[in-house]
Amino acid sequence: MRLSGTSSLPSRIGLCWVAFGKFFWWLHVSIYPADSARYKALMGGSMTFAQFLMFLLPAFAALPIGFITSNALMWLVPPARRAVEEKAKGRKWATFRGAQMGLFKAALVLVPIGVASGVLGALLLGR
Repeated sequence: MRLSGTSSLPSRIGLCWVAFGKFFWWLHVSIYPADSARYKALMGGSMTFAQFLMFLLPAFAALPIGFITSNALMWLVPPARRAVEEKAKGRKWATFRGAQMGLFKAALVLVPIGVASGVLGALLLGR
């Protein structure tokens, strides 16, 4: 059985990742307004350490957020909820609550690391 909400999971993770990147670019430009005109110069060429911190590392923070969002949206559809509950019987981490708690614990670690690295990258970019 294939649930309809699972096919768009990569897009939810991608949207979170893009949102992180746009936020950190906005943060950089608010601190260094002159860099808004130098976007191509700052982003061109090989990836710098600051770009890695600002754009790549937050991808790991987007993973649990995307999974939590997908699970929550799937839970809102009663037939999907019943199908998942049937398959989850007898499995501790397969229940909605168990999965969300595990993802929340992962988010407690990954999101602060992703946000801190993004802020650091925004401060270091082009300096």
